[in-house]
Amino acid sequence: MLPKSILFAFCLLLLSGSISAQNLFFKFTDGTSATYTTDEIRKFTFSGNEMVLLKKDSTTISWNASTIGNYRFDATTSITDAERINNAEVKIYPNPFKGAVRIRYELPVADKVAVDIIDMQGRIIRNWPQIQKPAGAHELLWQTSDNGGKAIPSGTYICRITTTKGSVSKMMVME
Repeated sequence: MLPKSILFAFCLLLLSGSISAQNLFFKFTDGTSATYTTDEIRKFTFSGNEMVLLKKDSTTISWNASTIGNYRFDATTSITDAERINNAEVKIYPNPFKGAVRIRYELPVADKVAVDIIDMQGRIIRNWPQIQKPAGAHELLWQTSDNGGKAIPSGTYICRITTTKGSVSKMMVME
């Protein structure tokens, strides 16, 4: 179900009118990565658990959703900026999980950080507001409840860590 969340985020950015000269970064579970500028993307489509990207030059690229580890959409202008943002690597364990999950991230420099848990309809169901954090490793334990303390159902969720330099998202599965 990960591709629907990607589509949701991408559609929001399209509607915002601020999509030119931005990048879509994918980091795959096998350690490889891919970057596409929004100027070269015509559309995304979905078939079952497969995401298909159609580029404006008519090239078609497809992935199984389970191979997409992280994705990020931001306005960086060079790969150097993207690498610096990627240094805020997100680790989620155990994944899949039951009852509680640890979310670990590392900041290369002190920065403001917000954490959001997003369901597959694009709703933020749990968030930790943006606060200043020092450089280094940080971890939070999520007890799988929404902002009101109500337990959430099993399913696929997105954990998004946002800093002033961009954001990194990772898929999580609650059994």
